[in-house]
Amino acid sequence: MKINNHLTKADLNVRSGIEQFRESPMEFYRRIGFFLLALVLGIAFTFPFYWLLKVALTWPSGSLYGGQPSLLIENPSLYNFVRVWYAIPFVTYLITSLIVTAIAIASQLLFCSLAAFGLTKDFYGKKYVWAYILSAMMIPFQTIFLPDYLVTQKLGLVNTYIGIAIVVSVSIVNILVLHDSFSSIPDSLAEAARLDGASELYILFGVYWPLSKPALATTTIFAFIFSWNSFLWPLVVVRDTQHTPLPLGLAEFQSQMSGDVALQYAFAIMVFIPLLIVFLLLQRQFIKSAVLGSMKS
Repeated sequence: MKINNHLTKADLNVRSGIEQFRESPMEFYRRIGFFLLALVLGIAFTFPFYWLLKVALTWPSGSLYGGQPSLLIENPSLYNFVRVWYAIPFVTYLITSLIVTAIAIASQLLFCSLAAFGLTKDFYGKKYVWAYILSAMMIPFQTIFLPDYLVTQKLGLVNTYIGIAIVVSVSIVNILVLHDSFSSIPDSLAEAARLDGASELYILFGVYWPLSKPALATTTIFAFIFSWNSFLWPLVVVRDTQHTPLPLGLAEFQSQMSGDVALQYAFAIMVFIPLLIVFLLLQRQFIKSAVLGSMKS
């Protein structure tokens, strides 16, 4: 009898759960509508990237618009990518972008963490510091790049890797991201570390950093994007091919190969691939940071 009663209760629980999650016809149609809308928007956003890939994989490029039009990638070829690789010093551009981006990421992780850690504490004039930081976001970079260039020239950093990366060594956006993460960490952990004789730097890198991996991943992604896509500043400070990053090389390549769209698209894809790889490697932590931020809000 106990077994039968137990089974009966289980059946009732399952039935009540099914009734609870059973949707009305209007709710079902609403979900279908949202799904179809998301599908249409997804196709609209991804189709340009698909067409970019189709054109880059088409050889000869004249066959793209000849014969019967098709949306499918027929007889794909990597010849355009090989031509880009050997037609220009692509490896030199790539190495420059990697070095500059690595400097930018390391600088932002260090400086933005120090700034965010300091802003989590209470001190006199904190609100004025915040006002200064937030007001700086409203100043376009185009209005201050000339003073930045003069300072860089005085320091002897023109046409150097550090000179290219110096303007993206700090980001207000990443300061806000890290500050939001550090503020959620209980002060009791820092106090316990201080009682054990830990320095403030150890508290930051030994206590706060391990608990802020999603925010650090977000900072890395943003720093990578800011540095990798930088164009105006390298255009001002770069003087030779050895220090030319990929975006600047892409612009020069487009002016030289203005009649060959397939080569331009192939180059654009080769510039985009590292961004995609970094995002795929850090996407879990990035999404986790976004979810935690929305829950906190």
